[in-house]
Amino acid sequence: MASVTWPVLIVAIPAIVLSKYVQGYYPSSARDLMRMNGTTKAPILNFAAFNMMDMFFQNYLKLVDTDARLFFHSNAATEWLVLRIEAIQNLIVFADTLFIVLLPGKHLPGNSNQ
Repeated sequence: MASVTWPVLIVAIPAIVLSKYVQGYYPSSARDLMRMNGTTKAPILNFAAFNMMDMFFQNYLKLVDTDARLFFHSNAATEWLVLRIEAIQNLIVFADTLFIVLLPGKHLPGNSNQ
């Protein structure tokens, strides 16, 4: 894009910085959610390993609900990141399209009608 319309760099460079900033929030959140998800699965495995099935059935729904809740939050964090990155990408494409339309034809490379 920059070779065709150089003014897109006015938007692209801040957008790259912004996307790196937004991505900085995701790894720590995802790591904590995955850690909590692992702790909800461990009791299920312990109940099965130590033949404590009666106690397992008493706590089963609570454990599954907790695990499903953390899985939902993990997916929500991923979608949060994807939504923001896609918005930044759309901003870049929109700015490039705007520059192509608004710049006079003589500023675009490959235009023989100068």
